[in-house]
Amino acid sequence: VLLFLSFLCYLLLIWLVGWPMLFFAGLVYLLGFAYMVPPVKYAFRGWGLGELGILLSAGLLVTMGYYSQAEAISWLPTWTAIPISLLTLSVVYNFNIVYYRRDWLNRKQTMIVHLGPARGLDLSSVLVVT
Repeated sequence: VLLFLSFLCYLLLIWLVGWPMLFFAGLVYLLGFAYMVPPVKYAFRGWGLGELGILLSAGLLVTMGYYSQAEAISWLPTWTAIPISLLTLSVVYNFNIVYYRRDWLNRKQTMIVHLGPARGLDLSSVLVVT
């Protein structure tokens, strides 16, 4: 229900601001749905594709909402979104650490499955510190 309501809000923004909002909203929804939905399921493909998709869709692309207010694309909101994007990535990455064994059994190729628990915790601490 909330996803549908957010879609309706995006439609209103697209109507008020223009087609670039459609482009950015489409990328966010596409990356969000393709994360776990067949046939793409890029979270299962390995080597950080799932984490990179989360970094983009829940971090950097969300800041393009700046366009809806300023009607101009600027690098400033993108640079300011990097810490929030890294925090989002850290949350998802630490969630994958908790479910490392389940992901390994289901052949979900997350970064923690590739790195192993010991090196995965090291990467997690680097993400938290940055």
